[in-house]
Amino acid sequence: MRVLIVEDERQLLDHLTSQLIDHGYAVEKASSTRGWSFTVYEEAWKYGFPQEYEHFVTCVLRDQQPA
Repeated sequence: MRVLIVEDERQLLDHLTSQLIDHGYAVEKASSTRGWSFTVYEEAWKYGFPQEYEHFVTCVLRDQQPA
């Protein structure tokens, strides 16, 4: 059994229509826009977002051009 908790009718309608309609492209890892899609373990780290932010802040603090 699955329980769906929604805040209002609009959220319920969005959920129900997303389950019925395949919207095409979601993200590169998802085979469909229907149902659940799962994140990759430490996805942000693997994409390099924290490293990019660290590099940016270091460049700003040291008044350097990004490499």
